[in-house]
Amino acid sequence: MPPLTASSRAIPGPGLPGQPAAACVTWGFEEALPHTVRRLEVAHAGIKLIIGWHAAYGVKLPAGAMQPYQSLVVGLGGGPVVTEHVGAQACVEVTLAPWLGFQLFHGSPDVLSCSVVALADVWGPAATQLSEQLHHATDWPTRFALVQQCLQAMLARSRRTVQAPVRQAWDMLSAQRGNLSVSALCRAVGWSERHLALQSCNQLGDTPKRLARRLRFGAAHQALEGINGTAGLADLADLAARCGYADQSHLSREFRHFAGCSPAAYQRAGFADVPGKPASLVELAEHGD
Repeated sequence: MPPLTASSRAIPGPGLPGQPAAACVTWGFEEALPHTVRRLEVAHAGIKLIIGWHAAYGVKLPAGAMQPYQSLVVGLGGGPVVTEHVGAQACVEVTLAPWLGFQLFHGSPDVLSCSVVALADVWGPAATQLSEQLHHATDWPTRFALVQQCLQAMLARSRRTVQAPVRQAWDMLSAQRGNLSVSALCRAVGWSERHLALQSCNQLGDTPKRLARRLRFGAAHQALEGINGTAGLADLADLAARCGYADQSHLSREFRHFAGCSPAAYQRAGFADVPGKPASLVELAEHGD
C-alpha cells in the first residue's frame, strides 16, 4: 500500500578518488509518493548519469512524448526536460565535468552532445547489472561504493583523455562561471577560435561559447535557488549583474532558454509536499507567465 503522505530525501555522496571534487558530484535520492509527480529539470553544464532502480522514470523532451528510462545519461544537447514518476523511487545521480565524461564514455561525442539516452544503450548489460546491485544494496554507503567502483573501472579501461588545451579552456571557463571571452581562452591556450571550437565540440560536447552560456545559467540558477522569498525586480537585476548578464532582460531570456520559464516564475513555484519545481512551469511559459 502506498504511503498516505509523500517523503523525499537527498543524500550527498563521495566524488571519485584522484579527481577534482567539482569534476564528479554524487547524490543519492529516494522518494515514496502516493501520487504522480511531474517535475521540471533545467539544463546544466555537466554530463549527468541517473542510475535508478524500482520503477522506471518517465522523461519528456520539449515537443516529445514521455519515454520510460531505468537509467539514463543527460548530455549537453538539450534544454529543460520534464520527468514523471509515482510510488517508490530511488537513484544515484552523478554529475561529471564534460572532460571527465569524454574519458568515461570513451571519447564518444554522440553521448556528450545528446539530449537524453538510455544508459543501457551506452554501457550495455553493465548498466542493468549496476541497477540490480544498487537495488539489492542495503545502505547508501554501499550504493555509493558500487557506483564508484563501476566508474573507476570504466575510466581505467578508457584510452581517451581530452587534450591539455581543451581541459585548460574548460577549467578557465568553469572557474569564471562562464564569464570569460572566447578570445581570452584562445590567447591562453594558443589556438585559433575555429580550432578551439572544433576540438571543444569533439571533446567536451559543445563550443566554448555555448558552454559559457550554460555555466552562467548554472550560476544564476544556483543563486536563485538560494534567494529566500519572492524575488522582486531589484533582486533579479542584482542577480543578473552578479552572474555576468548584461541586464535583467538578458537573464530572463537565457533562463527561459535553459529552464523553459522566467526566473520570477521559477522562484515562485514549488510543490507543497516534495522538493523540486512543477512541470506546469513549462506549460505556463508557453502561454506567457
